[in-house]
Amino acid sequence: MHHPGTPGTSGTDATMGGGGGNGGNLMLLYSTQGFIANINRASQVHSINILHTAGESGQPGTPGKGGYLSTDGTLILSEFTPGRNGNIQLRNLNQPQYGQSNQP
Repeated sequence: MHHPGTPGTSGTDATMGGGGGNGGNLMLLYSTQGFIANINRASQVHSINILHTAGESGQPGTPGKGGYLSTDGTLILSEFTPGRNGNIQLRNLNQPQYGQSNQP
């Protein structure tokens, strides 16, 4: 019996893309004299831009193609946990804080 060729290797499996990294939490204490700080409003004067968003999720891999008389790889599904955005807390030290008194 004549065989047309030797079977090739099977394709390797691919995995799902991972979640992006989490954004960090930030507390910004600031004091301003003579101007109003604009947080994350780039079109405004005296703008302070703070990046706090999560990273982008990865893309799933591509399964490998099997050789002659062999199987192709598959995409292995896994639990996906997306990245979370961080929180920004702003505290203007020139303004009275809730629950605090400026009285002696």
